[in-house]
Amino acid sequence: MPDQSPTRSDSAAVRSGGPEIHSLTAVRGIAAWWVVFFHFDTYLRPYLPSPVYYVISKGYLAVDLFFCLSGFVIFLNYGTLNTGSSRELFNFYLRRIAKIYPLHIFTICLYGLLVIVLMLTHRDPTSRFSGLSLLLNLFLVQDWAILHGLTWNVPSWSISAEFAAYLLFPGAVLLVRFVGGRVAFGFMVFFSLLFLLNFFYASQDFRIGSAIETLGVARAATQFAIGALLADFFLRAPSASRLSQASLLVLAALFLCAGLNVLESLLIPTAWACLVFAIAHGDRKRDFLNHRWLVFIGHVSYATYMIHYFVRDIFKLALVHADETVPLHYVLGIFLVIFAASVPLYLYIERPAQRYLTRKTRSQRASA
Repeated sequence: MPDQSPTRSDSAAVRSGGPEIHSLTAVRGIAAWWVVFFHFDTYLRPYLPSPVYYVISKGYLAVDLFFCLSGFVIFLNYGTLNTGSSRELFNFYLRRIAKIYPLHIFTICLYGLLVIVLMLTHRDPTSRFSGLSLLLNLFLVQDWAILHGLTWNVPSWSISAEFAAYLLFPGAVLLVRFVGGRVAFGFMVFFSLLFLLNFFYASQDFRIGSAIETLGVARAATQFAIGALLADFFLRAPSASRLSQASLLVLAALFLCAGLNVLESLLIPTAWACLVFAIAHGDRKRDFLNHRWLVFIGHVSYATYMIHYFVRDIFKLALVHADETVPLHYVLGIFLVIFAASVPLYLYIERPAQRYLTRKTRSQRASA
């Protein structure tokens, strides 16, 4: 990570990749594993104290941290985007698609093989694997209030919702520029975005994990915009006192503890905003979150997120029997399998495919 964060005049550095805030990368990895534990909570429940199980059962809230983090990091890299330039917009969307699409398609192919095996063994693959839902998944629009129920690779609903946020990113850039670093105005926009989010979730008793298929895009886009707003203020004032960071962390903890019980759609996004802003300002090489293994877990977190549900489905088919408690060592072994699978997926599919697609499309555009 560079010694200094980029400013608005440092557009070349920003657009070429910008600084990586390693502690935020580590947080992304921790959040990904919270989601993994959440999807295995049924099998973990017999072995966990009630308070620990309760926290794990709220793992769906980690997705909201992803949305805020994505808005923050993407604005850090593309906040100087010229929204009137078709070339810059093309490059932005190309990079986003190249980042998320290869592993998305890979996991769909894995599920395609699973469906074939189920059919050959005379087992019903269920409506989760319909032809229409496959088509919508291929175009990453499965979570755009079209389907009823989660389909194919279940966690990819959030990738679909975030893809919609990418499409809206130029609007987020214009909104942030309109704020112009004015703190009072920034607070107004922040609370307006929160109000908008809670307007949608009022009918769900403010449970932000509800109505995923219909409200997922609103959930992603508003928190993505909040992350972008925070990134702009971070770029304008990249340093902060330890007292300010500690205060933000305390606020994040308070909002999180409260949000685990009530008003999720109000308190959880606020908690994540405080957490992201505090950690970004407190990024130091010797901090716990900068440990190389935690950062590496963060780097492979997208692969972890995309593959874990497929591993869970295989685990459920092969090792889970009705009315029987799954041995703990089975579950722990599956966690090792998920991590072991994440590493080659990241090294040999995600990164190479991203580089290839970016280079290939650029060369074709240059020759056009």
